[in-house]
Amino acid sequence: MAYDLAKVTANGNNLIAQILANKSSLSIDKIEISDTQLPSTTDISTMTSVPKVVQTVSANGFSKNSNTLIISTVVDNSSIRADYKAWVFGIWGSDSQNGQSQLIAVITSTNSPDTIPAFSGSTPVSYTYKFNIGFSNASKIQFNMIDDSFATNDTVVHTTGDETINGQKKFKTDPTDGAGNAYAKTVDVNQQLDKKVNIADMRKPANDVAGIEEVNAKQDKIGYTPADDSKVVHTADTSNWQKQKITNDDGTPFINLYGSGADLSKTLQQLSAGFHTIYANSSVTNNPLNGISSVKGFVDIQGTGFGEGTLIGADSNSQFFQYSVWVTNTGVTYTLLSDDSKVAHLSGANNFDTVPTVNNNPLLLASSLPSDLARTGQPQTFTAAQTFSIAPTIKDASKDKGDNQAATMADLKSVENSAWRQLDNKYIIPVSGYNLAPYTTILYKIDDSTHTLYLSGTIVLPSGNDNTVQVTIKLGSIVKSILTFSVGYIGRSAIDSERWNFHWASNSSTNLTFTAYNGVADITATTDGGSVAHVTYDELV
Repeated sequence: MAYDLAKVTANGNNLIAQILANKSSLSIDKIEISDTQLPSTTDISTMTSVPKVVQTVSANGFSKNSNTLIISTVVDNSSIRADYKAWVFGIWGSDSQNGQSQLIAVITSTNSPDTIPAFSGSTPVSYTYKFNIGFSNASKIQFNMIDDSFATNDTVVHTTGDETINGQKKFKTDPTDGAGNAYAKTVDVNQQLDKKVNIADMRKPANDVAGIEEVNAKQDKIGYTPADDSKVVHTADTSNWQKQKITNDDGTPFINLYGSGADLSKTLQQLSAGFHTIYANSSVTNNPLNGISSVKGFVDIQGTGFGEGTLIGADSNSQFFQYSVWVTNTGVTYTLLSDDSKVAHLSGANNFDTVPTVNNNPLLLASSLPSDLARTGQPQTFTAAQTFSIAPTIKDASKDKGDNQAATMADLKSVENSAWRQLDNKYIIPVSGYNLAPYTTILYKIDDSTHTLYLSGTIVLPSGNDNTVQVTIKLGSIVKSILTFSVGYIGRSAIDSERWNFHWASNSSTNLTFTAYNGVADITATTDGGSVAHVTYDELV
C-alpha cells in the first residue's frame, strides 16, 4: 500500500513560522483518519479539516532533520466494527503556548490505501506508520511531548545492549548505577576541580597556609562591611518576576517584519497573551502607512486574538502619525488619531486659520451677512417670490392665520381628513350586461376617530328602461371589513316612473349592493332621525 502524497497546509506553514518566531514548541495533538478519497482537484494547502473522519489516533514518536519532520503512529482496530480504507491521514498540531489546534499536514494515497479490518473479537491488528513531512527549518523545531503518548522502538534509548545515540539526551533526574549511586555530571566535576589548589599555584607550602577556620576567625579584622540580608535580592524573590522578553537586548522592538510577504494584521492576531513591541517597514502588508513610512509601537494581547495598542510613523516631511490598534479574532482595525490642537471642539471657541468650507464652498461670517437676509427671530416681508429647496416649517399653531398667511402641513392634513372624496367608478360595478352612465358619482368621507365611513351620491345607468338592475359598490380599497351599515337610497318606482320609493342597501364582506329602478339609485339620509348613510369598520386599508 502506498501513501504517495504528503503536503503541508497553509495553516501548518504559518504555525511553524509562529513557533520559530516565539521560540515555543510544537504539540502534535491528534491524527485523524478518513475513509473518503480526496478529489484530484483538491488543494491540500487550503484544507482546514478532514472529511468523514472514522478513527482518531495519537502520535507516538517524533524525529526531524534539516527539512523534514518524521511523525510516527500506531493504528489498531480494537474499536473498529466495519472494514474501511484509510485514504487520508490528517495531522493536527498547535503552539504549546496557546493550544489552538490546527490541521498542519495531510497524507493521502492516490490509488492504493491500506484497509483497516474490523476487530475480530480476539486479537487486535496494529499498523505502524511513519510520515515524512517537509518543513523548512525543521531542525529548529522543538517538540512538546504529550504525556500519554508512547515512542516507537527506534526513537528510545534501551536499558540493555549497545547503542549509538545521536545528539544530546536530557534526563529529568540524574542517572544512577546498579547500586543507586548517581553518576557525576561534567558540571559537578568542574565545580569540584574549581575548588582544588594546584601545587604549581602554591607560593608557600601547605603547612604555611591558613585554613578556612583561621580565616573566619580573623574576618572581623578585614576592612569590609557584610551585606544586610534584608536588603539584597534572593533567588526566591524572582519567582514572580515577569520573564517574557519585551524588546531585544539593544532595546529595539522584539518583533520585526519586513517586505510585502509579511502581514502585520495576521502577525498581531497570532500573538500569545502579553505585551509585545513591534516594527514593520513600509512595504509590509496591512501596515497603515504602507508605502509611506515604517511603523513601530506596542500591543497588549489580553487573550487569543484579542488586544489593543499603539503604532507611530512619520512621512518624509517629518509629519508624525499615530494609530490606535484594535485586535480581534475577525480582524485588526487601525484608527488614525488627530492632533487635538488642530481640530474643532464642540464647546469653547474655535479659531480657524482660513475660512471653513462645506463642499469647497466657504462659509459666510456673521459680520459679512447681507442686510436684506431674512432673520428667523423677527417678522419678514418678502417683496419678490421665494423658492425653497425644501418646504419651510411653520411653527404657528394659531387657528386664525389670516388670508395671506401660509398653511402648514397640519392645516392641509386637517382639510384632507375632513374632505369628501370621490370613489373611483371602477369600484362601482353593475351586473353583467349593463354599464354605468359617465355621470355616476359616489362620494365618501372618513372619520377615523369613530371608525365611520359616510356615503353620498347617485348611481345612474344609461337608460331609464334599465329597471331593477343590481349595482355593487366595492369598499375593499378603503376599509378591511365592515362591522355595521345603514345605507338608505331612493329610486323610481318599478310600477310608476313618476313615483320614488325608499330602499336599503345590502352588505356582503366589504361590498354594498343597490338596485337601480328605472336606471337610478340615489344614496340619501334615512327618515329615521335624518342619519347620513354610513358604515362602520375595524380599520382602514
